[in-house]
Amino acid sequence: MYFHDCQKLYKEIMRLDVNTKSISCITSDTEKGAYAVFDVFDGLLLGQYANPAQPRKIFIAELPSSNDGFKDTDFCEIATTTVSISDNIKWEVLSLTREDSGGYPYEALFVSPRVVESLPPLIVSSHGGPHMSSVADFTVWTACFIGLGYSVVFVNYNGSTGYGQDFMKSLLGNVGTLDVNDVQFAAESLVKRGSVDASRVFAHGGSHGGSLSVHLVSQFPDFYKATFVRNPVINIASMRNETDIINWTHSVTGLSYDPKVTPTPDQYSKMLEISPIVHAHKIKGAVTLAVGAEDHRCHPSQARELYTLLHAQGKDVNMFLYPDYHPLMSVDTDADCFMHCVLLFNKYS
Repeated sequence: MYFHDCQKLYKEIMRLDVNTKSISCITSDTEKGAYAVFDVFDGLLLGQYANPAQPRKIFIAELPSSNDGFKDTDFCEIATTTVSISDNIKWEVLSLTREDSGGYPYEALFVSPRVVESLPPLIVSSHGGPHMSSVADFTVWTACFIGLGYSVVFVNYNGSTGYGQDFMKSLLGNVGTLDVNDVQFAAESLVKRGSVDASRVFAHGGSHGGSLSVHLVSQFPDFYKATFVRNPVINIASMRNETDIINWTHSVTGLSYDPKVTPTPDQYSKMLEISPIVHAHKIKGAVTLAVGAEDHRCHPSQARELYTLLHAQGKDVNMFLYPDYHPLMSVDTDADCFMHCVLLFNKYS
């Protein structure tokens, strides 16, 4: 059996021997990036490869023997996409360790322009989940950000997938501190090594990544100029009774879930304590919220709660409501979100 899976920051092709129940990676000796399996038939594998500087290309290859893996020369490219902007993209993997963090060493993907006249601004992009991960893949948003002169860092904070069960579980009960400090440390590391302009740093994310972004601009208000978030989790306590994943609100808080039992006041208090809304009054930078009117995961009231608070405080805040669902991935919505994100960041660059 052949499938693709995240192995740290890379997406690899894996082979499962159903007889011995052993799993092996068969792209470990090929160019690093993001692989995907589409089909396997008659000794051939149809797959896809991409990296942050390489748009997706389709290949076909003969399956290697049971003791071997693929080599780059095994792939016969049958379709590709050429994007001229990708010529100016470079990327690297950062290995990060925070002393006394209570977590594990982790990684980040840093994507930046090859040619710059001055230090580029930085967009700190956080994945959602939180049990998901960023991979070294090609995305239109990232390529366009680079084309506009920005650099982007994607942090696989403690709790991300692809690093083992212990790494993933380390975040439970530590949301709002462990993940936030992991991401902030990565951003500060890039500033300290002189890779980005410290006066132009922005945050971006959706769902839990949106929550993380609001945490960042709340807990480090002098570090960030602005944030653009999509369907963010703002208040886990109020979200509990509005979401289609009630168990999630318990899990990230480090609480057990029993649908037959009502949470105690202390449990609701814990949910609130780890939510970004408790820090939101400290926000100094501009905030733009992109919200799906049909989102049943992070109800629009989550974003509205933050908008109402910041608007009452006279802060620079905007909210755009789309006839869309949680991912906000319809073509029109995605394009409009990107436009408003760029307009916001350009305004403060």
